[in-house]
Amino acid sequence: MASTIFFFAILLFACFIPSKSLPIHSKNNHGFTLSLIHRDSPESPFYNHSMTLYERRVASTRRSVARMQQHSMRAKAKSNYKTLDGPDISSEAILDNLEYIASYSIGTPPTKVNAFIDTGFDIIWTLGNPTFDPSKSSTYKTLSCDSKYCLRLGDLRSCPYGSESCAYDMTYDDSSRSYGVFGEDKFTFDDAYAPGKTVDVGYVYFGVNNESSPNFKGSQHGALALDRGLYSLLGQLGISQFSHCFVHPYTIEGAKSRMYFGSNAKILYSFLVPLVQFQSEPLYFVEITGIRVGMTEIEYPSYAFDGGVSVDSGISNSMLTTFVYDPFVSELRNQIKLPVVKGPSDQLELCFQATDDEISKTPEVVLYFFKSTIYLASNVVFEEYSQGIWCLAILRSPSLRSMIGNIQMRNLLVGYDLQVNGISFSSADCNDV
Repeated sequence: MASTIFFFAILLFACFIPSKSLPIHSKNNHGFTLSLIHRDSPESPFYNHSMTLYERRVASTRRSVARMQQHSMRAKAKSNYKTLDGPDISSEAILDNLEYIASYSIGTPPTKVNAFIDTGFDIIWTLGNPTFDPSKSSTYKTLSCDSKYCLRLGDLRSCPYGSESCAYDMTYDDSSRSYGVFGEDKFTFDDAYAPGKTVDVGYVYFGVNNESSPNFKGSQHGALALDRGLYSLLGQLGISQFSHCFVHPYTIEGAKSRMYFGSNAKILYSFLVPLVQFQSEPLYFVEITGIRVGMTEIEYPSYAFDGGVSVDSGISNSMLTTFVYDPFVSELRNQIKLPVVKGPSDQLELCFQATDDEISKTPEVVLYFFKSTIYLASNVVFEEYSQGIWCLAILRSPSLRSMIGNIQMRNLLVGYDLQVNGISFSSADCNDV
């Protein structure tokens, strides 16, 4: 029966693939690997030297809650209306809440760009001058307003009267705006395994943010979109397999998180979990079939995970809907015999006064999926948010949605295959993958 369900899931996904696909621009028919920098790493261009480790972790929880709220608003907006044959980003997540950065170059001569990767984002864009000036690239190509690739922007398309060049206009959840030109240019990525070597993937469509409203929080960087949308990097290059492995950003100096594309992708097909597909959602959803704390299975309503759980590399903390979060926290309280203390922020609802050794001995937390299991180590279930104060790094969702974040994906090799519509999870030492 299970195999029959999986077969029909694949069949449904095949039916979902857009009939009007973008051309495959890629010159590179093999694979490539990118190094990723966590925003709180000293190597990050956005590193705040004045913040302590604990302050960074607390700030990360606040970004997680904000991002979940934005995803929920986006889903609500999409349920009310749908654009034809193109992305709907009228209610996108604010980039200021993202976590991992990739460096790449655009144009000729190449201009270095630092952008946040996002598996929940469906358009690539970068800040304009001085970050990237299209007029200084000999390979930059504009799109006309009536070209089919401009028309496919749907509600994002913004062509003022008398303008011949394709333009886009994004309105975010906080009513801030970003607008600029939409065109194409050459993209090159640094090879993670060969310092000084680059990988030329050819021409990519992207937006150049020339103007933004004063309250626009994403104006200092850009986005490398990695969802299943038409204009994501995957959609444009025809990439159907990719994977990532996140190291612990605070413990191993010089350790690199990585993302693998194409033939470089590392996917364990024996542990493949079917992706749940929604017509209006280009995100990645899976079905959680159970949660265990120690030897105790958590009881929650059968409808708690209706619609699936999204796998989001852009959010730090995993989040569980209240229907699941309350019994989950109750069981942790019941099993962990350590002093309960108040956390440094309202988002951190369960905190203990403990040593590293005491936290390492807390009960195992296990997530169950169809054909796969994730065993969460104590250092991704709990984080130290103040000296000697360890808090649950899985948060209460502010909505009916649940999400797996990148803290709980540390030292997990996560592989995506969009041809067979599946995702694999396997334990790994991400510094050695």
